[in-house]
Amino acid sequence: MPGIGNVIQGDVCSSAVDVQIATPSDSTEYNPGFRAIRSVGAGLIYVTTLNGGARKCNFLAGETRVIAGSRILATSTTVVGDIEVMF
Repeated sequence: MPGIGNVIQGDVCSSAVDVQIATPSDSTEYNPGFRAIRSVGAGLIYVTTLNGGARKCNFLAGETRVIAGSRILATSTTVVGDIEVMF
């Protein structure tokens, strides 16, 4: 991914150093970007990737995915429960 080293601290394959609960928002941008997402509930999470693309991800309850991104979009996100982003 072009430019990923400039946005995420450290190597994207390294363990996360921090975790926070994300409130889906179409305008909140994470800087530095996150490296992974964990969804407590099942459903759709719409993400803006570091390349700028909007992607639909269908999560199972408790699933964690390695996704480098900058936003968890509110529009069309259907997950009920916490969404955690890891940096």
